[in-house]
Amino acid sequence: GNGDAAVSKLVPTAEMTLGPFFPREFAQDANDLAGNASNAIEISGRVTDSDTGKPLRMALATLTPAQRSASAVERTARTRADGVYELRDVPPGDYTLTFSRSRYVTAPWRREGGTGNATRLDVRAGADMTRMDAALIRAAAIAGRLTDELGDPLENAWVVAARRGFDEQGPTFVTAAVGVTNDIGGYRISH
Repeated sequence: GNGDAAVSKLVPTAEMTLGPFFPREFAQDANDLAGNASNAIEISGRVTDSDTGKPLRMALATLTPAQRSASAVERTARTRADGVYELRDVPPGDYTLTFSRSRYVTAPWRREGGTGNATRLDVRAGADMTRMDAALIRAAAIAGRLTDELGDPLENAWVVAARRGFDEQGPTFVTAAVGVTNDIGGYRISH
């Protein structure tokens, strides 16, 4: 009867659908998710092996907002067999993008020819966020066993991997990684 007509016209608000277990600040921004759907951007690209150029499947692309909110949360996507990933419905904002995969060094996305820290992405409506590609470097490890002059294992010995570098006094060695031997003298340093 008449009660059914009133119920069918009721449109739930974000606060009603979130329920009592969610903070109110999520409810305040919840309608923004639907309201900004036309402003949402897709970020995509391809992840490859830096040595071979072959696509890396199952690599993880992680998009991290500079400031988190109900609509700006960390997003992830895995690459397909062709190395392509897609992050859809990304709201406008400032983000960093990193790539990781087992047996590879985690790397931030950088502008062409960039080095150092991740390049901040200014994600805006209408921006071309395709071809956000990355080439990952295969990780490496140094492993071995240390013994004393009698062949007994050296336990808790520091093992330092160093590379050539420069400082204000000229050529020097710079510590690249450090490990400690175990009870049988074994160590493994990975990067």
